[in-house]
Amino acid sequence: KIIGPYTYDGRWKIAPQIPVMKPWKGYSLYTESDDISLLIPPIVAKQSLEKSLPLPGYNDVLWALSIEAKNDVAVDAANFIGCARNATMDWDYGYDYVEPPVVGSYISMYFPHSDWNLNAKKYTTDFRSEENDGYVWDFEVTANSSDSEIKLLFHKMLKVPPSLSMNLVDVEANISIDLQRDSTYSFWLSHKDAVRHFKIFAGD
Repeated sequence: KIIGPYTYDGRWKIAPQIPVMKPWKGYSLYTESDDISLLIPPIVAKQSLEKSLPLPGYNDVLWALSIEAKNDVAVDAANFIGCARNATMDWDYGYDYVEPPVVGSYISMYFPHSDWNLNAKKYTTDFRSEENDGYVWDFEVTANSSDSEIKLLFHKMLKVPPSLSMNLVDVEANISIDLQRDSTYSFWLSHKDAVRHFKIFAGD
């Protein structure tokens, strides 16, 4: 009944990026239930000598791509897509996290899903089933700093198959970018454009 925890230190971080809840730091949780009690027993964190994974907590992820959106005053870096063994094409607990609320001067990148069974319609992660041959991810970018240049940075994580072709499409500009060759895309968001729409096509 809860999704999280999240924390904010100038940018939002989601649960897989938070291996330990630290004293005196603020955390938030998302819930659509009003009939729950939350109990957090204090347990001493164990030191781990294992090599840290790029996506801690995502043990079943087969491959992943991180997307960072930033301008001169803000950054949104907790965005991930990919395939996981136990994920489906619908909302999956533990894989698909709700987009956290905006704070101050912000830039927000999210995956819209009015078709999923939560009241939330914006998500910061979107993992899919491994059984498909191809995928299309829709995402949107918005910011409250008018007339700013925004950069999208794409980072391959874990084991992205070398045969997997990925293309970014800027819907408004009608531009297609091969993400195998270009890992950065810049565009200008004017005050007239509330939201910019994109698609990522991944497949053979």
